[in-house]
Amino acid sequence: MDEMELVSERCDALLKEYDETISGLEASLRQMQEKRESVAITRDEAQSVLASLRSVRERAESLQLLETPDSSAPQWLAPDEDDHTQTPTPEPPVPPTSAKAVIVRGPRMKEILSVLGADPDRAWGTRDVAALLGIADNAKASRKALRANLRSLTARGVLERITVEGDSHTYYRPLMNWSFI
Repeated sequence: MDEMELVSERCDALLKEYDETISGLEASLRQMQEKRESVAITRDEAQSVLASLRSVRERAESLQLLETPDSSAPQWLAPDEDDHTQTPTPEPPVPPTSAKAVIVRGPRMKEILSVLGADPDRAWGTRDVAALLGIADNAKASRKALRANLRSLTARGVLERITVEGDSHTYYRPLMNWSFI
């Protein structure tokens, strides 16, 4: 009889251990399912935005609203990423093809430029802009989007990009040549 009690106790202990393991696995599975759902939603939103952007671009092209590059315009050569100088050196912006202001659309771009335009002589770091926009340090996707927006604005000639030797950060200064729509 003592042997069967011992077997029964060992079975109870193993069942308890298995139940705890299964519970932990189910919690991990739920967590992974939630993360997957969030990624799927983000992908769907990105695809929707991309489709919308393509549609807007096609309409803008058909209405000849987009400027085509002028082959007679001077070409700007940007230095290599590793090419730094002692003092902050602005990289040359892409020159606009006309003297008109660069048209900026989109609420996030307007927010970014409003922050930068508040102190146009300052060299703004991404962290500074993020802080004023309320983007937390741990919000990786929002910070990545902010960096992409800053690069886009630089490519459009709205911001100048500034690098400092020995500093791995990139800074931006507004050129104050934009208007909002």
